[in-house]
Amino acid sequence: MNIEDWPSWTAKQEEFIRCRAKYPFMWGGWGAAKSWALCMRVILMLVKSNIYGDMRGNRGILGRWELKSLRDTTMKDLMELLPSAWIEGYNKQEGTLRLVGGSELITASFKEFKVGGNYSFVAIDQAEEVPQEVIEKLQGRIRMSKTTKGVLIPEHLRTVYGVGNPNGRSWHYKTWELNRLKGERGDLDFDPRYHCIPCTTYDNAENLPDDYITNLEQTLTPKKFRIYIGGSWEAFEGQVYDEWNYSTCVNSTNIIPGSGWKKFIGIDHGYPAAKVASFNALSPNNDWITYDEVYMEDAKTEQFIEAIKSRMILHEREMGEAEGYTPFELERIWMWCCDPSMRRRAGEQTDGSHPSAAALTEMKMYTNEAQRQGFDMPLYPAQNDILAGNDKVNWLFWNNAPFRAHLKLPKGSVNPRCVQHVNANEEYHYDIRTGKPADGQQDHTCDAHRYAAVTAFPSTFMATAAEAPVSREDEIIELMGWGSGGNEPTHAFDHESGWV
Repeated sequence: MNIEDWPSWTAKQEEFIRCRAKYPFMWGGWGAAKSWALCMRVILMLVKSNIYGDMRGNRGILGRWELKSLRDTTMKDLMELLPSAWIEGYNKQEGTLRLVGGSELITASFKEFKVGGNYSFVAIDQAEEVPQEVIEKLQGRIRMSKTTKGVLIPEHLRTVYGVGNPNGRSWHYKTWELNRLKGERGDLDFDPRYHCIPCTTYDNAENLPDDYITNLEQTLTPKKFRIYIGGSWEAFEGQVYDEWNYSTCVNSTNIIPGSGWKKFIGIDHGYPAAKVASFNALSPNNDWITYDEVYMEDAKTEQFIEAIKSRMILHEREMGEAEGYTPFELERIWMWCCDPSMRRRAGEQTDGSHPSAAALTEMKMYTNEAQRQGFDMPLYPAQNDILAGNDKVNWLFWNNAPFRAHLKLPKGSVNPRCVQHVNANEEYHYDIRTGKPADGQQDHTCDAHRYAAVTAFPSTFMATAAEAPVSREDEIIELMGWGSGGNEPTHAFDHESGWV
């Protein structure tokens, strides 16, 4: 096949190929000819054409996450479109393709690829599979300003570009699709470098079998049809918080909770993973607002607690300014909820072994350190049924849906300054093979938030008034000695065995 024999470009393919943005990405459904558009752009960036001019002597990367998928699909598309007479040599072992005219293309599995060298472009197939940090590293390799023949490469052709399927409220969604929506609204923080080209299977219908879309419509569920044919970003397979929606769940500004609102802090003690404190408040109408966070990796306990205290000072000042009173030193916390595994002794392993029988529990270490820094942190080990807890959080997000407004149920929202919460809520997913949270994701923020949410909204929350249940929260308050007469808690520890 010669370039003259390529099929006519669809409108979306042409927009992608001719795009002059720094990071153009084409996102859409199955059969939308995205991979062919990607390979066409790659070839045109390596040869002399009336599209990009003389690009002979250029050097770039074409890849996707898995090596097998790269060889079985992407490379087959490339070789079908690339005239064989233009190929000078292909070293399959090294993944290097050399063209007549001096251009060189590195084919790479990004899962295994050691990012190095200088290139003028990186082309990514199935970009939803490639993590944020990898794409950002690849952006850092775009340093080649001239071809080997000395021709200056225009800035818009020193680029990272790609194609992929929508995968819910991920980093890819925020970087391209949400940015596109900001551009349509005229938002000031729109970034024109990240050009998003949405497409659907219908855009390429004339090149597909007549019954292709009809058969999928009869086979797929309505939701999957919207995702895989219509190119919807509404969810992805394995997503935990599938009721999360950035536009309804993230507050437009940072809401300052009232000084009289009940505050719940969820603590996840990660070691050596991140330590997280999730600051949450119940509004007078029982809406759940995540108003701030502390997220620290490789931090010592004293550093983490010091950071929590600093936020408590900040919040008290913010509330004082908002309500016109002289702030106290620290905001008042209604309840401290933590990972129940913190009842183990510091240094204890999963097999029960630990360096010393006299070692303090992790909860007691936190309590002692907080008291040393001048405030009380009476930790309560939260309920840790992960599935039930995630369902409760998802329910709070779902209640933001406009069609549920008449039910007047508690809504769950997040302040924009809670960046880790927003990212985690959008990306938290299960491994579809195991049915458990997937390994390797930053889910500690979700855990800390869940500990607080299930404590504030126990299973009896929706019981009728006639049943007059005693909520778990009331039980905890009574046990901890708070009572109804004041907000000052007693210490949560009577002995070294943990919370009593």
